[in-house]
Amino acid sequence: MQPALRLHHWLIFLVVNVAVSATASLLVVRTFIETVNRSTPPAAQTALASPTPAIPSPPATSQSAGALPPADLPAPAAAEPRAPASPANLPRVRISNIIYPGQRAREVVILANEGETVDLTGWTLSTSRGVTYTFGSVVFPNNSFINIYTTSGVDTPTSLFWNQLEAVWQVGDVATLKRGDEVIATYTVR
Repeated sequence: MQPALRLHHWLIFLVVNVAVSATASLLVVRTFIETVNRSTPPAAQTALASPTPAIPSPPATSQSAGALPPADLPAPAAAEPRAPASPANLPRVRISNIIYPGQRAREVVILANEGETVDLTGWTLSTSRGVTYTFGSVVFPNNSFINIYTTSGVDTPTSLFWNQLEAVWQVGDVATLKRGDEVIATYTVR
């Protein structure tokens, strides 16, 4: 009877352990997501949420439809179609965090993609002091993260390595993520 009792105790132990581990994992993920959401600048949230301002219509005149304007006034220019505000056109990739600045072996930049899948080929990540990482052939899936380590290593879809001999980041640096000349995101190292 003793071995069966031990098996019963082990099963209870395993079930409790799995429940505690799952709960702890969910809390860690929830805390991380809340932290990431809080680090999004309010200006970016407002810019993305606000509609494009309406173009005011010209004031009504006493001229009848189709009549020419008086000779001393220039004819009104035809309205050109306007492109939507640029934040709506930008990929929703942001610099989520830069951790352990100044510690080469531990430094990592965390990028978050909160929009559609993006091809990062040719994009750059640079410091305010001019050190630049250029992305190779990298596809960044939607709703995912990529870690860019300062140290050497073998690139994987979620971990890229800068292969630097010294630490890249310092507190106060501004990290800039660009697609060509277009700034996609900035982040001040804390």
